[in-house]
Amino acid sequence: MKKGKALLMLLSAIFAVIMPMKAYANSLNAATLGQDSSLEQTKKDKIEKLIKKEMEAGKIPGTSVVIVQGDKTIYKNSFGYADVKSKKLVTEETLFELGSTSKAFTALAILQLENKGALKLNDPIDKYIPWLKMKYKGKEEMITVEQLIHHTSGIPFNTISKIPVSESKDALEETAKKLVGQELANKPGEKFIYATVNYDILGLIVKKVSGISFEEYIKNNLLKPMAMDNTVLFRREAALKDFSKGYKVGFLKAVEYDAPMYRGNTPAGYLITNANDMEQWLKVQVGADNFALLDKNLIANSHVPDKSIGLGADGSAYACGWIIYDKVGQIFHAGNNPNFSSAITLIPKEKLGVSVLANMNSQFTTAISQGIMKIIQGEDDVSEVSDMFMNVDKIASIVLFVLMPLYLIVAYLIFTGSIEIRRKNSKFMCKNTKSIFGFFISLIMVGILEYFLFLLPGMLVGGVSFEVIKVWGPITLVLAIWAVAIFIVLIYLYVLYRCFFKKEKYNIKVINLLKK
Repeated sequence: MKKGKALLMLLSAIFAVIMPMKAYANSLNAATLGQDSSLEQTKKDKIEKLIKKEMEAGKIPGTSVVIVQGDKTIYKNSFGYADVKSKKLVTEETLFELGSTSKAFTALAILQLENKGALKLNDPIDKYIPWLKMKYKGKEEMITVEQLIHHTSGIPFNTISKIPVSESKDALEETAKKLVGQELANKPGEKFIYATVNYDILGLIVKKVSGISFEEYIKNNLLKPMAMDNTVLFRREAALKDFSKGYKVGFLKAVEYDAPMYRGNTPAGYLITNANDMEQWLKVQVGADNFALLDKNLIANSHVPDKSIGLGADGSAYACGWIIYDKVGQIFHAGNNPNFSSAITLIPKEKLGVSVLANMNSQFTTAISQGIMKIIQGEDDVSEVSDMFMNVDKIASIVLFVLMPLYLIVAYLIFTGSIEIRRKNSKFMCKNTKSIFGFFISLIMVGILEYFLFLLPGMLVGGVSFEVIKVWGPITLVLAIWAVAIFIVLIYLYVLYRCFFKKEKYNIKVINLLKK
């Protein structure tokens, strides 16, 4: 009996030790997965169903998703491929380019420098970059640092076309020099116009004021204090780690695309990070207590919107790299690069944060971020996504498909015409000044038509250059433009042939024989 009691006590003691250890192991496993039990399984299932649905609809090869609440990570998971060809899976360590969600880091650097007394937000930018002068209606205008932060500088959207392809250490200066003498869309401080180069100028100001490179400043003064050790600012550094391939849409699927490097646009869109570091970033943004980042007021100040010009049609106002929706208590920003995208949604009141990273330029990334937040808050996601690039790709693919048989027909007509000319079955009839004049007029008109054909896509998206369209747009768009341009030339050549060469009623060789 005593032995039985002793055995029972021993088993109870072992059980008392094992159960807490098992609970600890389970919590450790959940932490490793980045998932806390506070997120219901039904919501997790809905979230994963949403992610897979939007990825499939948007043809996105791979994503990484993080959800935090306060200082807890309640969900972290990765989906799809970092490299479709080799079937390499996305993990929480896979690096993605952020796109415009990089802007919040640059704005934070400016606020930090203001706290240190190194600059003032109401300072004119020529205090730090004396040679950077811009004008409105021919008159030089003063732009302040704060106006750059809030996109109220008057710098037009299409200045994205001016950013040079460069990896030079002076790339920020190269970008800013392209803006010297720039005609503003309006007087500074009057309107909100989103222009990515606003933040490139801010990056140059960070460089000028700190005396070190922009990248070095961000790394030492922001990334290190936030323990964002995986985040880099150069592709060559990312390539040494687990850096995802980038993709863009083409022929109704994801096509691998190696975009040019724009170091002069790094402050606005080229930080490179992963889910683990976005986990840290989200916790800082929602005010997690265990992240004493420099000065907590810094984050709070970065969320204060500029309402001096009123609110947008959707009730939004721009803060420091963030779009603020006061009515619904939400903070948001999306980021798009030619072959990557990201989206961050915050609900500060509930200390909730959602981050989505994707290796394709897509509006569906935003849909995932917004949809997840709705699910967490107990709402049904019924939003419909309209992705401009996918729509353009569909149209361009149809154009290419339709042109294929037309090309064959025109090629056949031109070929038979050339045979007729070679056999002298057609006679050249252009012998008067009127015909020659008509030829030159038609040639000029075709030239103008071709010119506007290459300008039109850019004009439809804010007047950007064809080079920007080529880099950012679907692969099929550029192919379709060239295909239409060549088709116009072929049609023109055939029309010229029909106008200036007339078929002989009888074979010329037969007539010559009869004359003999």
